[in-house]
Amino acid sequence: MSIEISGLEEWAEALRALKRSGVNRVIRRAVNAASTPILKAMRRHARARDKTDTGALGKSIGRVIRTNRRTGKTRAYVGPLKGYELTGEVKDRRKGRRGKMRKVTRMPRRYAHLLEYGARPHDIVIKTKSGKEIRYKHPGMQPEPFVRPAFDESKDAAVAAFAKVMGEGIDKEMLKLTVRKKVEPGKDL
Repeated sequence: MSIEISGLEEWAEALRALKRSGVNRVIRRAVNAASTPILKAMRRHARARDKTDTGALGKSIGRVIRTNRRTGKTRAYVGPLKGYELTGEVKDRRKGRRGKMRKVTRMPRRYAHLLEYGARPHDIVIKTKSGKEIRYKHPGMQPEPFVRPAFDESKDAAVAAFAKVMGEGIDKEMLKLTVRKKVEPGKDL
């Protein structure tokens, strides 16, 4: 899912007048501001759908902003973070152990796609050390999307935030540029 903004010729001219570092600073701030409403909505949707006792999925959602050095495109990735793990105790739901507590480690990045898209019924085959195969029939699960609804709900707010921060950032950088040109090196104010 992505949002592409076109028809920004005025901004393009203003950005050409700025230094590369100023352009990167403005764009990164704007992309950060645009990803904030999506991030908040995704956390809210994930927490509403997270049925585990730990709430790890909602806690793991974050953002990473990357700029490709070759193309110059800046992107924000919003979703479960790569290194996030949550270890805690939950009530055991397994047969014969119900009611007891057990220690679990949740890594939401490994199961978030299953919540979003669901899973078809399938067989799980486990080979024992003796070479015997044990087969389990997994019943599958219905999708419980949290990414798409969050994106659909907040994309207009993201575009508005991008436009606001981009306009303010260009004005601020242009002001810096004009102040530097007015002050000649070696002269006091």
